[in-house]
Amino acid sequence: MDQVVELMKLPELKSLAFAYNQIFGGLESALETLDSLDLTDNFLQGPLIRLGGLSSLTLEGNVFTGTLPMDLFQFTTPLKFLNLGRNRLQGQIPPEASYALQLTSLQLHENLLDGAIPPELGQLPLRSLRLNNNAFTGTIPLDNVNVNWYNTLEELWLFNNQLTGEIPTVLGTTPRMTDLRFSNNRLVGGIPTELSALSRLFRLEVAGNQLSGGLDASIASKLTNLEVMDVSGNQFSGPI
Repeated sequence: MDQVVELMKLPELKSLAFAYNQIFGGLESALETLDSLDLTDNFLQGPLIRLGGLSSLTLEGNVFTGTLPMDLFQFTTPLKFLNLGRNRLQGQIPPEASYALQLTSLQLHENLLDGAIPPELGQLPLRSLRLNNNAFTGTIPLDNVNVNWYNTLEELWLFNNQLTGEIPTVLGTTPRMTDLRFSNNRLVGGIPTELSALSRLFRLEVAGNQLSGGLDASIASKLTNLEVMDVSGNQFSGPI
C-alpha cells in the first residue's frame, strides 16, 4: 500500500484504480484527495477509515473487518457510489448512513452485517441497494414515509438474509424498478398485485420463502419486460 500512497504526490491525480491485484495493508488518509478509488479484489485489511473527498469508493473483495464507521456518511460528503461488498464487516448499518445525501449506490453484499435495515435509508436518492448475503432481520423497510427512493430505486437485492413479513405493496410505486431479488428469506403472504405496475421490471426472484396463495394473471400480462421470474421453494397453489 505504501507504493500506492506514493502516487498521491502527483498533483493532478483524481482517479485511481488498482483492482484485481495483490495489494495488502490498510487504508491511508492520503487517499482522500482523490475523487474515485477502486481497490476491488486485493488483500487489504483492517478497519475502514473516512476518506472525505471521494465521490466513488470501491473496496469490494478485500478483508476489511470491524463495523461501518458513522463518519463515512457525513452531511458534507460528496460520496455517490459506495461498494464494500465481499468483506468481513460486522454489526449494523448506522441510521446515520442517511446523512450521505448524494449517495445513489450502496453495496454492502456478502458481509457479516445483521440487525434491521434502517428505514432512514429511504431518505436517500438510491438507484441501487445491494444488501444480499448478510444476516439482516426484520421487515423490508418500505413505507409511506420513505418517498425519496421510490422515485429513484432501480434494483433492490435483499436475497439470502433473514427478513420477515410481507413484500410491501408500496413497491408498486417505484416506477424505475428493474430488478427485485428477495429469495431465501422468511417472507410470508403473496406476491402483491401492485407489482404489476412495474413496467420496467425484468427480474423478480422470491424463491425460498414462505409465500403462498395463487399467482395473479395480471402480473404476467402487464409485466411485459419480465425476463426472469423465480418463485420456487414456496407454498403457492392453484393454476399457473
